[in-house]
Amino acid sequence: MLKKLFYIFLIILWMNVIFSFSSEIGYVSDSKSSNIAKHVYKSFEKVEFNAPLNVKDLNYIIRKIGHVTEYFILTILILGFLNTLNLRDKYKYLIAIIIPSIYACIDEYNQIFISGRDGSIKDVAIDIIGILGGILVNLCINKLRKELYSRM
Repeated sequence: MLKKLFYIFLIILWMNVIFSFSSEIGYVSDSKSSNIAKHVYKSFEKVEFNAPLNVKDLNYIIRKIGHVTEYFILTILILGFLNTLNLRDKYKYLIAIIIPSIYACIDEYNQIFISGRDGSIKDVAIDIIGILGGILVNLCINKLRKELYSRM
């Protein structure tokens, strides 16, 4: 029971983190990710790439990596909670896709009302990449566990 409550707490906490990021005014959010992009750019300044790399493009990439990471973590937390329940795997993974996907849609809808932000179906698709990544990692870990236990 304590484990379930702990996961529920972490899920709600993480959903609040996601919501707080998406509720930032556009220029504030962009400023934060631009600062990260500038530091990353300086780190790779002397590395030659096949395509020109600039801070603006790097900022875009960092923002999208942020989307994937946010929803990857949310999915892992939801799967942690679902693992405490007696559910068949197919239902567990279905729920782990549906809940974060709905939250991603709500999150993007919320951004319509934030100054300097807009909701984007493309960002929901990017969030779903993070969701599927979380499920894939969970599937791989579960498979490794089963193989290790079967050898004991």
